[in-house]
Amino acid sequence: MTYEDLQPYSATPEGLDELIADVIGLRDYAGDPEAAHSEEDKIRHRVLLTIASGRLGRKGAQEFARVALGTSKIDFARWMA
Repeated sequence: MTYEDLQPYSATPEGLDELIADVIGLRDYAGDPEAAHSEEDKIRHRVLLTIASGRLGRKGAQEFARVALGTSKIDFARWMA
């Protein structure tokens, strides 16, 4: 799967629930840092797509961003160049 294949989350409470579930599910990848980092990138990319769609409004965009940034609290090795 490439970034071009990713779709935004639905700009609804259900979409926010899906995002929360994805963030919680990221913990399942913690034993494989490369996979975890890839999944984290996908979550954040989908959130950016959702915000960019303009369908969330300011408060909705803030909430989606806040939840997505919560991935930083999940402990796995991250390599930065």
